[in-house]
Amino acid sequence: MTWVIRIYTLLLRLYPPEFRDEFAEEMTAVFIEALSEAQKRGRLLRLFWCGKEFFDLLTLLVREQWLSLRREEAVMNPILSANHAHDADAMQAETPLEILAGIFPFILFGLMFTLLGFNYHMQSALMRNGMVGYLIVHGFLLVGLGIGWALRFPRWSYAYLGAVVMTSSWLAGIATVGFRIFGYTFGREEWGWRGWMPLLALTAVMLLFTRSLQPLVQLFQGIRRDWTRFSFGLYAALAWLLLLITYDGKTWYNQTLYLPLNLFLLTLVITGGTFVYMYRRRPWPRVLALQATLILYFLVSALVTTLDGHQEFGSPPTAFGWLTYLLFLLMWVSVPLLPGLAHQAWRRLRPI
Repeated sequence: MTWVIRIYTLLLRLYPPEFRDEFAEEMTAVFIEALSEAQKRGRLLRLFWCGKEFFDLLTLLVREQWLSLRREEAVMNPILSANHAHDADAMQAETPLEILAGIFPFILFGLMFTLLGFNYHMQSALMRNGMVGYLIVHGFLLVGLGIGWALRFPRWSYAYLGAVVMTSSWLAGIATVGFRIFGYTFGREEWGWRGWMPLLALTAVMLLFTRSLQPLVQLFQGIRRDWTRFSFGLYAALAWLLLLITYDGKTWYNQTLYLPLNLFLLTLVITGGTFVYMYRRRPWPRVLALQATLILYFLVSALVTTLDGHQEFGSPPTAFGWLTYLLFLLMWVSVPLLPGLAHQAWRRLRPI
């Protein structure tokens, strides 16, 4: 009984403070009394009762947290607008130019992967050396990040930051495997750090240009004021990674059309999600749009591979395989929500 009660009280701590203050003691007392009665029943019925109680508790937790968020937004919006205009940028509308700047990196590397998809089947002179395309896109991302740095990291620049970190990691990883480009051969593991050299060079240039660490301070202050910026950076890194994984599965496709078609449709999906994020003002609708985009991403990709008659990919053969597969998908689509969940948990648990 002790550990069951501890888990129950721990879950109660995740409720909004006003709910805990009013109902936590009463709910705990009722639960302990009911648990004592359940001890007199058989083990199977006792386990069933505990499962039902915890399910009801988690369902009520989601409902109360959602209602609390809605109440906080209703109260805080006029307060921020009237008294704290400096901190109200988390809910400011973006200009058309800022929206375009936020969308551009997704169009850029989506277009690159789509062209690589065409080139894979046609074997044309277009981007024959795929590494050239990666380096060109990486260069554009670095330029965008540099502009965002000079402007003290507005919201759209976090997409460039996430994409640059991911592409730098990928280039460093490729360097450990080995490739040859522009007459220079990478192939020794200790050379992997060269993939980070462009980002390190940009950092040195921007520090010399700004002669201040204040932009970096504002980078983290922007996340503190608006946690969705961190979600946006994670989303950009994840979009690059998912497109790369989709392209790397090129040998799965049996017909010329489906690989570039899949990459093109997925580019439209991630770009559309970015537009909704940049257009909306409130934090949770922004991030839920990113999560919905990732769900749609997997659905579209599954549909195209099904139309292609993709034989190599099969359904998990066992119930455990299905559970593992679903947990894997849940992990991917939940990435943009993690900063918000961590932010809310920290705010709820801090007074305790």
